[in-house]
Amino acid sequence: MVALLLMAKGNRMATTREVRSSQRQRRVRVYTAWHPVLVALLEHVLPEGWYQCISEFQLAREPLRVDIVILRRSRRGAPPRPRLLTSVVGELAEHTLVHFKGPTDELERDDARMLLAYALQYLVVAEIDDPGAVALRVLAPRLTPRFTEALRSLGCTLTPTGPGTQEGRLGVFPLRWWRRWPPTLARASICCTL
Repeated sequence: MVALLLMAKGNRMATTREVRSSQRQRRVRVYTAWHPVLVALLEHVLPEGWYQCISEFQLAREPLRVDIVILRRSRRGAPPRPRLLTSVVGELAEHTLVHFKGPTDELERDDARMLLAYALQYLVVAEIDDPGAVALRVLAPRLTPRFTEALRSLGCTLTPTGPGTQEGRLGVFPLRWWRRWPPTLARASICCTL
């Protein structure tokens, strides 16, 4: 194990020397992949047959993408109140992430978990220090027991706040669900797509 660490250090020093000799004026930082070394150490330490170590496990089949991000531009004063879709675009945060389900889609258990993952990942990618600057919206034809149970397991309880609207907090993020259209209209659009 020590040999692996010394080998990694030797490779890093050799790479740094090569860069320094060929380009004296430009400083280049060389990164060492320590994950394989740590995995090898953990596999050596853990009881054989009881655990499996997986290095750099892929967490998504596709790149993580939130459906819509609504950003508040830097302008003085308060924005005018919207006249339409007030349940969706009223009381927006500086960064509002919108999770959208079509008329034939249902909210699943994983949607709740992914919504929280989107919000946390967005903090990192957008370099936001204050999580209070981010809010969540879910637009879907209906709430499903699977989705609400998954929210509950994450500490979020939704409360009705208006017709077709419920609100809660998913972790530190305010969450609002809005039924996009009346169920009769949703059924009509489903019939039209068949």
